[in-house]
Amino acid sequence: MQKTYLIFGASSDTAVSYIKHLDSRGENIRVIAFCHSSPERFSEMELKNIRLAPVVCDLRDSAAVEQKVSEICESGEPVTHFLHFAAGGLVYDKAANFSAQRLNENFAIQVTSAASALKYLLPKMKKQKFGRVVLMTSSCTIGTPPKYMTEYTAVKYALVGLIKSYAVEYFGKNVTVNGIAPAMMDTRFWDTVSPHIKELNKSIQPKKECITPEQIGACLDYLCSEEAAFVTGENINLSGGQTI
Repeated sequence: MQKTYLIFGASSDTAVSYIKHLDSRGENIRVIAFCHSSPERFSEMELKNIRLAPVVCDLRDSAAVEQKVSEICESGEPVTHFLHFAAGGLVYDKAANFSAQRLNENFAIQVTSAASALKYLLPKMKKQKFGRVVLMTSSCTIGTPPKYMTEYTAVKYALVGLIKSYAVEYFGKNVTVNGIAPAMMDTRFWDTVSPHIKELNKSIQPKKECITPEQIGACLDYLCSEEAAFVTGENINLSGGQTI
């Protein structure tokens, strides 16, 4: 079966790294790359093997997400893999400074957009008897969550609920739904956080370093493979022992 990857948050550092990795495998893979900002990153990749189709879309607009994904599903070339890397800005703040607007925007970008896409993708995957779905959660959903990340943590826990609900519904259909839960990565996502917070996070890591997009890619390779047919509903801990 022709592999088609639909990727949300495709201009993120993690997604860009994985797209380059897919290209290096030398396979004829189609990648539909959704992004809201930085589409210029795609033209900088110099891809040789995969077919990349950029799609600019604001994931906060669920109607736009549904329209674009439904059109893709009806185009005749089935989507085999759905990867979700998109996230709103990260904010460290006390409970007294809770922002409903920030929470709602992050929920829309991550949870609602994933559900809006999977509304169309999962039935198609079931019909074609193959599908691999991986959503980016966080190590904050394993063990004790960090302080001052209420909005971020709440949204990531909602994603875990989404993963488990869909995994149960599609169990036995050769359609798997999983999450990856990394600790802090030294990517652009953390640029809004003070250097002190970054160093503090590194200091509590058992290896005293951040996980890399390449290391996440190795896990993605397995979860996206045919060999991972018995792995579904999992939220894979990629914290290096920071959370157990």
